[in-house]
Amino acid sequence: MTDYEGLRQQQIARLRELRPEYLARMTWPVERLRAERERRLRALVAHAKTRSAWHSRRLATVDVERLRETDLPTLPVMPKTT
Repeated sequence: MTDYEGLRQQQIARLRELRPEYLARMTWPVERLRAERERRLRALVAHAKTRSAWHSRRLATVDVERLRETDLPTLPVMPKTT
């Protein structure tokens, strides 16, 4: 088996493992979906703040524990030039 084919088979196996979980999410009520999106948003911003001095400075005023989807427009923009 080639390296490519081995990697491909690993990815297919992983997708098969995840499929039941992702299919179940298709029936989640809207509030559960929103809660999951917000949990992941908070995790992403927390990761950026702890792993990057630059992001830590630009997101210093963001309270990660209270961050909601509706707060996204208030986050500092990150222009491509920076």
